[in-house]
Amino acid sequence: MLDLKYIFQGVLDYVREKYDYIDVTMNLWFNPLKLIKMDGGRVTVLCGDDWKRSVIEEKYFSSLIDGFQHELEIKEIDLTLITQEEYEAAQAEEQKKKAEEIKKEENKEEEIYINPAYTFNNFVVGSSNRVAYETSLLVCNSPAEYYNPLFLYGPSGLGKTHLLFAIINEIKKNRPDFKVVYITCEEFTNMLVDSISKKTDPMIFRSKFRGLDFLLVDDIQFLAGKKAVQEEMFHTFEALYNKGKQVVFASDRHPSEMENIDKRLTTRFSMGGLFDIEPPDTELRQAIFKHKADNYGVEIPNNVLQFLAENIKTNIRQIEGAIKTLKAHSLINGEEISLAMAKRVLSEYLRKAEEDSINAEKILKYVSMRYGIKKEDITGPKRDTAVKNARHICAFLMRDMLNLTYKEIGNILGKHHSTIMDSCLKVEGNIKKSDTYRREIEEIERELKA
Repeated sequence: MLDLKYIFQGVLDYVREKYDYIDVTMNLWFNPLKLIKMDGGRVTVLCGDDWKRSVIEEKYFSSLIDGFQHELEIKEIDLTLITQEEYEAAQAEEQKKKAEEIKKEENKEEEIYINPAYTFNNFVVGSSNRVAYETSLLVCNSPAEYYNPLFLYGPSGLGKTHLLFAIINEIKKNRPDFKVVYITCEEFTNMLVDSISKKTDPMIFRSKFRGLDFLLVDDIQFLAGKKAVQEEMFHTFEALYNKGKQVVFASDRHPSEMENIDKRLTTRFSMGGLFDIEPPDTELRQAIFKHKADNYGVEIPNNVLQFLAENIKTNIRQIEGAIKTLKAHSLINGEEISLAMAKRVLSEYLRKAEEDSINAEKILKYVSMRYGIKKEDITGPKRDTAVKNARHICAFLMRDMLNLTYKEIGNILGKHHSTIMDSCLKVEGNIKKSDTYRREIEEIERELKA
C-alpha cells in the first residue's frame, strides 16, 4: 500500500531544492498541505481554506505539478486542491452513504423461508427430546438469561430445525420488535465469501448479524476447515453475547466431537447449555406418526401405526414421506389403509429409501460437507492431512456400506486399489484404537442411512 505521507514529503523536498524556496515560504504555503488521495496521476491535496487555495493556485501550483511529476515519474498530473470544509463535507457524505447501505442491508427481507407450521404446539414430545424442547421454550420466554448459547445436537431428521423454527415463530408472536435471523452455516459462509469477493465494506456484512436480538445458526458443524468463516462467527457470537443477546446453535454432533474447528469456538458452544435429541423410541415414533397423519387428514389404524413405528426408526422426515405415500395410494386406488396395504406399499418405499441413502455420490457429498473438504480435492491429488482423512473415510464407507471392490473404489476416488486398501485399513485401525473415532464413523453411517 502506498504511503501518501512519504510520497508527499518527496514532492516537497524536490520543490524546496529546485525552486530554492526559503523556510518561511515552505512553512506557510507548502508544509501545511496534505496529500489525501492518489490514483495514478490524479492527486488530491488538502490545503486549508479558500484563500490559501487561491494563493497556491496562483503562485505555487506549477511547482507542485512539477514535484509530483518528478516523484511519481508521471508526465500527466491532474492536481486538485480541496479545502478543509470541502473535505469534511465529502467525508460526511461518504459516511452517510455507508450508513444508508448498512441500514438497507439490515432492513432487507430475509430470503430464508421460515415455515410457520413449525411451532412448539405441534412438536411431539417424548423422553428423547423433552429437555431440548423445554430449554428451547425457555430461551423464548427469557432470552439470554439461562442458556446462552443454547446448543442443540443430534442426528439429522430428529427435529432440531423444527425447534429452531418454533423458537422464531414464538419470538415473532410475543416479541415482534425483536430482530431475529435464522441462517444455516452454509448460507453464512456463502454470504461472507460473496462479501469478500465483491470487496464490500465488512461492516455491511457484520451489521446484518451483530445488531440482532436473536441469532439461530443451523448445521454449525460445517464450519470445519473454514478458518475465515470461523473467525467471523467467533466475533459475531462475542458481539451478541457481550450485548446480552440470545444465540442458538444446532449441530449433528457434540462440540467435543468437532474436528478442524477453532478451540475458542467449541469452548463458546459449550458455555451455555448442551442438549441432545436422540432417535425417538417406538412409542414416540408411533405418536409422531399419529400426529403427522392427523395433520395430513389421513386415518391410520393403530396396527399400521405400530408397523410404521417399528420399521422407520431414525428419521422423522421418512415418517412424513411414508404417510404421504399411504395417502396417495389410498386416494388413487380407493383402498382403505390397512396393515396388508401398508406392508405392500411401503416395502418399496423403504427399500428405495435405503438404496437412496447408500451410493458413492452421496457418501462423497456428505463427507465433503461434514469435513469442509471439496469433493474434487477428495478425488484429486491433494495430500494434506484433512484431505487424506476425508479420503480414507470415503474409501472405508464405500467398502463397508456398498461392498465395492478396492478397484471400484479406486476408480471413483482416482487412486490405485492398493492405496484404497491402505485407507480402509487405517480407518479400521483407528476405529479399534479410539472410541471417539468409532462413534464418529458410526454416526456418519447412521446419517447416510437416515
